[in-house]
Amino acid sequence: MPGGRAGHATQTLDWADASDAAIDRSASSVGTGIAIEPRFVRLRDAPRYFGMDTNRFNREIRPQLTEIRIGSQGYAFDRIEMSAVAEDY
Repeated sequence: MPGGRAGHATQTLDWADASDAAIDRSASSVGTGIAIEPRFVRLRDAPRYFGMDTNRFNREIRPQLTEIRIGSQGYAFDRIEMSAVAEDY
């Protein structure tokens, strides 16, 4: 096989296929094939939503968000509220 190892098929994805794969990995998928984005973003994932480190997020963004308690130790934020804060940032 030119360009590949014998016995192994190579797969190439164009940009559209790659972005579809990224969407499938980032959102939950129900048996119907519809991707569902979660409404709440956990504290550990929130800085990545804004593309910044945890310290900057805690200092500049977190005071503007409503914290949602999850269980006895977890915190989350509303994704829609996060989008509004991101537009104003």
